Amino acid sequence: MDKNLPIAPEAIGNYVTYKKIGNYVYTSGHVPITEQKKYIGKVPTEISIDEAYKAAELCAELTIATIKKHGSIDNLQPVNVIGFVNAHNPIPHFLSRDTIIKTTISVPKIAKSVARIIIT
Repeated sequence: MDKNLPIAPEAIGNYVTYKKIGNYVYTSGHVPITEQKKYIGKVPTEISIDEAYKAAELCAELTIATIKKHGSIDNLQPVNVIGFVNAHNPIPHFLSRDTIIKTTISVPKIAKSVARIIIT
């Protein structure tokens, strides 16, 4: 992950990107799109598995940037991290690399992006 985080995205609809309740932080899903990078397409037919990992990294960076925008990430302990992958079929080996994401869901009709990460 880049040490220089991207700019945290603003909500583009009727939702919030960050909500803190007690000691828990909830974030909205983040898509792998910034002004500099854009990952769009279905894995593996329109975008490679390696590109999908980069898209997931970007989603994680955007999520961390959102959390950091609202406070410190020094004591952050993820409780539930879910990744959505734009794929026709499940991709079981998508989690074979070192990752904190323990659940991925292949979604054939996810909005045009490749990956989406939600931390709750």
